[in-house]
Amino acid sequence: MFELLFRITDDLVKWEEDFEPGDDISGFFAINVNGYHYGHYHNYPLQPDECGFEYITYWFLSFANAYQELTRSGYVLLSNTDSPNSWIEFRKTQDTVEINLIDAEKPSGTTDLRLTPLDKFEYSTWYIQFVKEGKHHEALVDRRNESVKLNRFRAELIRKASQYLEELREINPKILDNKPMAELASLIPSL
Repeated sequence: MFELLFRITDDLVKWEEDFEPGDDISGFFAINVNGYHYGHYHNYPLQPDECGFEYITYWFLSFANAYQELTRSGYVLLSNTDSPNSWIEFRKTQDTVEINLIDAEKPSGTTDLRLTPLDKFEYSTWYIQFVKEGKHHEALVDRRNESVKLNRFRAELIRKASQYLEELREINPKILDNKPMAELASLIPSL
């Protein structure tokens, strides 16, 4: 199973008044790989003043670029730019993708994508969600080499990025003219 989860939390009607050409949409973004999660996402009613701190378009663009590089080189590290040492590792083996979370110091000049493994790293933990005694819980788990079919990875990326752009279009079509959203719209057909 591979799932990309997102939720827009910005007030996009008001957002148009203040947006700059390179601005992104804030919200929740997470991945679910075989029941193991990375990121933050929930679909419960938002609490007063609750907002998401992930830039959703950035994550979709990063995953799209990672997919393209993965099909060429077979190996990609995707940097979580909000964390000083968090990476998502993708390794292609024939028709599957193995996904790991790793912690490693980011070398100076680090970009969002890296095509070679790091010399020193540690595997990081995923979290799982479960309901026990009627209450929602999360726990950290040590998992490695979670694999998904490459075509499933691609299909989910296209489906969810398209859904995201459609939600933006329904809320406020002018937002799609903004640079990151236009870039994502042009990238989806090439996947």
